[in-house]
Amino acid sequence: MRVAAALLGNLLALAATGCFQVPEPTPRAAKTKPLPELPVRNQKLPLSGVSRGQLLWPRPAEKARPGTQAAKDLLAYYEDQEKEPAWKDAVRHLSATEPAQRSAAASYLRDLLEQALKDELTGVGPLQASPFWGVGATSQARGLRERVAAAVAEAVPTAAAVPVVRWFLEHEKLTRLQAQVVKVVAGLQDPQADALFLELARSRILTPRSHGLLCRRSASERSG
Repeated sequence: MRVAAALLGNLLALAATGCFQVPEPTPRAAKTKPLPELPVRNQKLPLSGVSRGQLLWPRPAEKARPGTQAAKDLLAYYEDQEKEPAWKDAVRHLSATEPAQRSAAASYLRDLLEQALKDELTGVGPLQASPFWGVGATSQARGLRERVAAAVAEAVPTAAAVPVVRWFLEHEKLTRLQAQVVKVVAGLQDPQADALFLELARSRILTPRSHGLLCRRSASERSG
């Protein structure tokens, strides 16, 4: 008993002097992952309805255009409607006396038509409003092809026009323009025209008008 009392007295003495302290329980740290740092965004937002500069409509990505003269002429025409490509002179030169001049005119017209079709499909170039109610705006590139088709159809039929007519039949999306130009070579006696009509005869995409022209051409050849 005396030994136990002595030990208890010693413990009380140590506790009183601060040499023996029971550590306080510490709260267990919560096992949570730190939040990711969010990127700091610009807080200087413009006012509602206020724009810093001119509003731009979305436009298709512009790609490098081919270096043909027809492509350059079309770009100038889109910027200024007074600078129309020289397609009228090219149509007249289809019946020139010099073969080189006829070939150059046909090549220019084909390049012009090809680039104009690409520009319409890709949305390059301005739109022209229609004067008629309920009719949407059309591309200037389409209007240019329409004028070329009308001029070729009214021109004197020559063998130099066959490559231009072939372009319309192979690439043009408007069937009315195809039917408009095919009559140019309907009565033309030329190996190129013969080859073109032979391909039309074998094709399954003949328009009614071109089919009628083909039948009349075949009838005239049999009678001749």
